[in-house]
Amino acid sequence: MKDFVVDNSVILSWVFKDENTKKSQELLNKLLKQNAYVPSLWPYELSNALFIAEKNGRIKEADSVSFISSLKDLSLFVENNSYDNITKDILAISREHKITVYDASYIELALRKNLDMASFDKKLNAVCRKIGIKIL
Repeated sequence: MKDFVVDNSVILSWVFKDENTKKSQELLNKLLKQNAYVPSLWPYELSNALFIAEKNGRIKEADSVSFISSLKDLSLFVENNSYDNITKDILAISREHKITVYDASYIELALRKNLDMASFDKKLNAVCRKIGIKIL
């Protein structure tokens, strides 16, 4: 079984009841058996999304705390990026495909490690398809 890159759209679908679908549960089950990677910005992106959801009354603080704790049980690895990697490779992907640096960091990670992508982000998936990254 091949490891994969998972983006925040998938991970957050596990905490938001209205986004938790059969597909998101399939990806969670896959992560229970395989390793998944996220770029170094991911903990900040996750924390910000949870904070905004709390602020908007979508979830409670206790839900965020519990969710973050449950993620520790998964084989989810935060991949560090070097300064050169961020300023050259990721920025180049962002420019070429006109996507955020944040989305480009997931793509760069998938390309560098030759991994498939798990994402519900339509724009990110479109770029992945264009450059040959398999979408799970």
